[in-house]
Amino acid sequence: MSQKRPVAMLVFGILNLLFGTVVLGVFSCCGLLGGFSYLGVREAQKEMKDEEKAELEIVRELSTVITDNVPGLVPFTVASIAGGLFLAFLEIITGVGMVIIRSWGRWLCVLWAMLSVLGVLAWLFYWFTVFTPGVSKLGPDIERTLKKFETNQQKMGKAPPKRQDFNELTNINEALTGWTMIFLVVAGCYGAYAGLAFLFMIFPGTGEGIARYQGANGYQGASGDLYDDDYMRRRRDSGMPPEGTGPPGM
Repeated sequence: MSQKRPVAMLVFGILNLLFGTVVLGVFSCCGLLGGFSYLGVREAQKEMKDEEKAELEIVRELSTVITDNVPGLVPFTVASIAGGLFLAFLEIITGVGMVIIRSWGRWLCVLWAMLSVLGVLAWLFYWFTVFTPGVSKLGPDIERTLKKFETNQQKMGKAPPKRQDFNELTNINEALTGWTMIFLVVAGCYGAYAGLAFLFMIFPGTGEGIARYQGANGYQGASGDLYDDDYMRRRRDSGMPPEGTGPPGM
């Protein structure tokens, strides 16, 4: 008689497949967008006129202002995308293992959950200790850089376009607060889900459910251990006598 699949394994397996696919898509788009943008700028530079190159130079200076105020921004961004892709792949693999009720899927999920929680904590630490304080101080530096660019435009006989005074940090701080709230919700939900998956996977009842399912469906371990996925139990042929016995009188 077949045994029903453990509910925790099946539910978390399906959710891992779903969430892993979504996360993989998001970080893949981020990585592709960043890569194509970088390559596009490099190619465009070859055909730029002097005036266009001057405008590109201000973008570079603004980028320098940002990275000076937010140390480690580029490595952090690259590490976030690479780490997100890795965890997404790992989450999908754990989802497959849990849907087909395999012990390796359970323990791989434990590893994924621990790495995910650590990743969320590291991301929040950087956001609140480096990124947020750095961005909140960007206004005056951006204003000085833009004024320098506008002075050069005036010397070339061009009227600078109207813009906001970046010394007034109200809009920057409001936007930063809004993004912080969004990221907190996303990171909190992701970390909470990973923590919940971790607790369910290390719960002894989950292992017992795997053992019951595999045993009832003829799937055991190499030495009869129900937690070992490399051994397939063979059913005895009902037409053969037990080993060590013979016809009566022998």
